[in-house]
Amino acid sequence: MPSSQPIWIHGASLGEVRVGGFFAEALQRHGQAVIASAMTEPGYWLCREVHREDTACFRLPFDLPGPVGRALSHCRPRALILVETEWWPNLILGAAACDVPVFVINGRVSQRAYRRYRLLSRYWRALLSGVEFFYMRSESDAQRLVSLGVDHRRVAATGLLKVLPSPDASTDPSSIPLVSEHGVPLVWVAGCTRPGEEPTVLSAFRSLQSEFPNLRLWLAPRHPDRFDEVSRLVEQAGYRPLRWSQCQKESPDRTCAPVLIIDQIGILAGLYRHAQVAFVGGSLKPFGGHNPLEPALAGAMVFFGPHMDEQHDAAALVLQAGLAQRVYDAPSLARAVADELRSSRSREQRQAQSDELRDRLLRVRDDVADDLLTRLEALPTRGRQQARGHSAA
Repeated sequence: MPSSQPIWIHGASLGEVRVGGFFAEALQRHGQAVIASAMTEPGYWLCREVHREDTACFRLPFDLPGPVGRALSHCRPRALILVETEWWPNLILGAAACDVPVFVINGRVSQRAYRRYRLLSRYWRALLSGVEFFYMRSESDAQRLVSLGVDHRRVAATGLLKVLPSPDASTDPSSIPLVSEHGVPLVWVAGCTRPGEEPTVLSAFRSLQSEFPNLRLWLAPRHPDRFDEVSRLVEQAGYRPLRWSQCQKESPDRTCAPVLIIDQIGILAGLYRHAQVAFVGGSLKPFGGHNPLEPALAGAMVFFGPHMDEQHDAAALVLQAGLAQRVYDAPSLARAVADELRSSRSREQRQAQSDELRDRLLRVRDDVADDLLTRLEALPTRGRQQARGHSAA
């Protein structure tokens, strides 16, 4: 643990942990010590990667008064930052009891979640009274939170806070056979695919091969337990799948495999940097979608389906920036990819649009960090909860 009181940042799993690491950079530039936690096991291991080496990373204690109290006593945090909706009751109540102010960054209350929250509005109003301030992703998220009974003076719609790929984050694909009789290939990365989507992507890919014989598909299923299943789907589509893990252990021949299965967690963001086009999974079927900003900011043209409910704000950003297009099925996906590959627009032009979006997101992060630290400095060291008249009782 740092010698000075650290700021504790907590995120649930991969997406929230990445945001936490991204936000930590802004705090550390102000000289703040940071510690970080995650709830899931993949989130914990990623936590150790995205934070600086001197950052203490740990698993979130069980949400019981004893474990939470011991963690707070041991860490002695100056503040607790919760990413998105990691609103664990004993963690929030325990922080209030220890006089540790709680902040929520990149907060969201989706329409679907809002319907559930309203059923227990008195509970949520009482619990969330223990949060000092909410930095919400959008005006609609802020309005839903206020309608649950949270004081509007403790809520602001600050914009989307998403992790940006760093210039050195690219994963080196040197062990992948990238030379074929057709020359250096065009790379299409289909990331975070979910059940029922791989056959659609594979169908679109097959229809494009005659026009683009050097097109290669890098397929990254969302969940590791589906790697074998997706491998069978690739075989059923008529391809011999190559796995990323095989490339790291063996020296396959120099014939570029048409379909590569990304069977390693945590490298997808880097692989997007080698893609001309990208498909974001969880969007053709009603799974809520996944983050379209990573491929867009890496310089790829992005395609996703109609079901981006959980990523509505990010989807709107990349669509507005001209870095994405919505598709609906295999034919529309194939047409969209073909149009982009035929386009005269250079990767440099697309990257310029990405850089403009990157600057906008960096301003959001830095503005939130500056405001949070200003509010933290203004708080008295004792009796915060009593002074604000909050009680979770």
